Amino acid sequence: MNPLRCIASSLLFIAFAGTTVVGCTAIQSTPQQQRENLAWSAEDTRSFARFVGEFVKNHQGASTDKTALLARAEILLQHAQTQAAQVKSFEADGSRKSGVTLKDLQARNDGLRRERSELNHEWDVWQVQIGIKKAEDTELSYVPINPADC
Repeated sequence: MNPLRCIASSLLFIAFAGTTVVGCTAIQSTPQQQRENLAWSAEDTRSFARFVGEFVKNHQGASTDKTALLARAEILLQHAQTQAAQVKSFEADGSRKSGVTLKDLQARNDGLRRERSELNHEWDVWQVQIGIKKAEDTELSYVPINPADC
């Protein structure tokens, strides 16, 4: 192979690899940004659980059907409060322990998202059962995937 062509190919590869790495690095969030996202997620879930619990509690009908839904909302609220407290106390200092803790908080956040999705589905079912919502007005409950890290 021509040495000039070999050098050009190598430089092109390095340039491509460099832009890929730089582009990937720019997409990744810092531990502090991840902490802020986790805090927002816990607070949003806490608000949702509180809203569902209050709505169901204050609704006039179907008191026997409320028990399980109220319990699930209370459990989700408690889990969201626990997650919020753990995220608040988390300090991203770059240590190995800090990295492990962040991964644990992210795994717990995934669990919280699944619980929220389940409560949302059960709340839809309850609303259809008591006639305040039509089945065609419900949406599929699912947990969106997190984009894979680079």
